[in-house]
Amino acid sequence: MSLNQFITVLQARRWVVLITLAVAVVIAVAASALLPARYKASASVLLDWKGSDPATGMLVSEQTRPEHLATQVEIIQSRNVALKVVAALKLDESQRLQKEWSDATQGRGSLKVWIADHLLKRLDAEPVRTSSVVRINYTGTDPVSAAAIANAFAEAYASTNVDLQLESARHAGGTSAPIAPASPSAMQPSAAILSPAVEAVSPSFPNWPLNLAIAVVV
Repeated sequence: MSLNQFITVLQARRWVVLITLAVAVVIAVAASALLPARYKASASVLLDWKGSDPATGMLVSEQTRPEHLATQVEIIQSRNVALKVVAALKLDESQRLQKEWSDATQGRGSLKVWIADHLLKRLDAEPVRTSSVVRINYTGTDPVSAAAIANAFAEAYASTNVDLQLESARHAGGTSAPIAPASPSAMQPSAAILSPAVEAVSPSFPNWPLNLAIAVVV
């Protein structure tokens, strides 16, 4: 088929094409309008492996950082850290969450654990390439609470790192008695909040331009 023949076919069927395009756009707009808006908040944490291993006294090489980043992501996304977030924000005192937990579980199990697991489903932690930074992302239906929860995860992670460092030092010293803070463990870096999360101005979902573009292409 030549180009002229193709154009002729399109002209003959232009109304079919336009109607199909209009229907696709309407469906995309309706689907986006029916789904609740979601807001993404991100907090960045800086990890520092500089220091000495309390067990050996040897300095830690900067080259050990990348191979341990995955472990730090797992810690951030752990239930232990999520439970600290629940406690810090007193989420278990929310009547809305109490009702949702009761409806979902018929009152069985731990409310705090249920909320923690609920938070983890909306949490994502990712290392920033070629750096010692981990970005903590939380997506929620409210921009204010999404930022607060992302920051709470960053703070809870930093607190957990301190606990793990002290525990490592206790084991290395062969004692369970409280000790003064030691230099960072080789396997557990110190963590500091580099950039706290802020309230999102616009939702990350639905993405109206993207949805319309997909509708047009499809």
